[in-house]
Amino acid sequence: MYERNRNQGVKNIENYKKWGILFFLSFACFIGCVCSIVFLPEVYIVYPVSVAAIPLLLSVFAFYKWVFGYLYAYRRMKSIRIYQKDRLYIMANVTSNFKTAALVNAVFCTCFLFSWSSFVTGMLILQPGFQLFDTAVRQWMGTSQISICIVFLVIYFSILSLQQVIEVRQNSKSNPIMRCMGKSNTQIAKLMNKQIAIKLASPMVMALLIILFCIPLLNGKMNLMLPASLKNILLKLTGEFGACIAVFYICYFGIVSAMSKRYMQP
Repeated sequence: MYERNRNQGVKNIENYKKWGILFFLSFACFIGCVCSIVFLPEVYIVYPVSVAAIPLLLSVFAFYKWVFGYLYAYRRMKSIRIYQKDRLYIMANVTSNFKTAALVNAVFCTCFLFSWSSFVTGMLILQPGFQLFDTAVRQWMGTSQISICIVFLVIYFSILSLQQVIEVRQNSKSNPIMRCMGKSNTQIAKLMNKQIAIKLASPMVMALLIILFCIPLLNGKMNLMLPASLKNILLKLTGEFGACIAVFYICYFGIVSAMSKRYMQP
């Protein structure tokens, strides 16, 4: 196979280590903010809440710079494991624009986190046991938050899906070469589906790491503040959000896979 002129490179392939250090430091600061929110007295909560977004965004950006930089460096090391099965093709596809991919994944990870927070906030406000506002205000605010969540999810999946359709169309020029190497149309289609699945899911990785860490801690804090009827509400709402994501993912994956099949014909 070949690498196009659009392939990005760096002079020092060890730069990813600096991003890894920055990621661990910023993520540790974010963890400290979350722990402060959970364990500090309520009068002091405003301080970690006001600064938690800074290490959060920094850790997201540094995480993807670190991961994609590491994958690029690993590919350049020419490990024997890369040449087994279809790893070389997938690795080259992921790292050919690794600087741009890191930025895009960081942006969409942030978009994913915003959609999660909007969904949880909107559904919580609409709960009958949540009596902080009157009924009319609760309905308006909750519906607005859920609408924002839907907008973010549609933007997330639509743009990533469109990007995948474009990439599959561009990579279709390589299909004759792959057929000469012994790949059947079914094998090429499976390889394209792997590529689509990875690209749609990669921005979720850091978001899931953050959510899985924060939810148990914040859920315990909210159980102390909310009435008994809303016990473990954060866990339930996060589970519902996960179900929505699964539906969106399956639908968009099916659409992109079906649209990509016409570019795989000989």
